[in-house]
Amino acid sequence: MKAYELLNDKSKWCQGQAAMTASGDSVGVHSAWAVRWSLMGALGRCYEFTCWGKKEDIERRLGSDVDNWNDAEERTYEDVIGLLKRLDL
Repeated sequence: MKAYELLNDKSKWCQGQAAMTASGDSVGVHSAWAVRWSLMGALGRCYEFTCWGKKEDIERRLGSDVDNWNDAEERTYEDVIGLLKRLDL
């Protein structure tokens, strides 16, 4: 599964934590309770060990840390999903 497929709906994206439960608690990206993921959390869930190479590539393209970019107050779901689709991740 690609990260943009995991985040196929705005309700599945989050900020501030890699992954969250429906009640907003922080959990691991592979937790059965996870229903929302940040950009980095979605990459970790979908790509596991290859995630760090993808993170470095994205950071070069963004000119920013992935977590800081995802968590920026002005960041939108559309920004995140658009990036993932452009990069085919």
